[in-house]
Amino acid sequence: MIPRVTGPAAGVLAAAFGGGGTRSVMALYRSTGHGAPWVLKAVVPLGHPPGDINDLPVIIRPGTWLIVSMANRQVVTVTRGGGRQSTVAISGLPDGGLAAASFTSARTGWAIVGTGRCAHFKTDCTQTSALYSTADGGAHRTLRATGNTGV
Repeated sequence: MIPRVTGPAAGVLAAAFGGGGTRSVMALYRSTGHGAPWVLKAVVPLGHPPGDINDLPVIIRPGTWLIVSMANRQVVTVTRGGGRQSTVAISGLPDGGLAAASFTSARTGWAIVGTGRCAHFKTDCTQTSALYSTADGGAHRTLRATGNTGV
């Protein structure tokens, strides 16, 4: 993972870990000394199977990070520099792959979810991307836009 810079000398590094090629936890490391040292601040369980996660935490402000897990259908907010975690169950999103997620606060944000289907075995396939917004930390989502592409 690539560290996310939160200030002139600070950053957050997210690393997904699991056994047998799966991603079952997300570890958040923080550095305030220009990248040395990286200190483990939080470990967020992602469940089994791990499924799609937002590979990089969404940084709301220094010490407050969000992780979106489609497998667990939840948004985990990590606050107090890793000292506290709270979980909100996701509703209003279809099953599919999480393409991106972003939040402007712990309550307001958006997600792009991709779904696909084929009319026949690997032919006449369609990929749909949908943009959803939330105003309650991910508990409920509102569809804002969709787009289809033939594959």
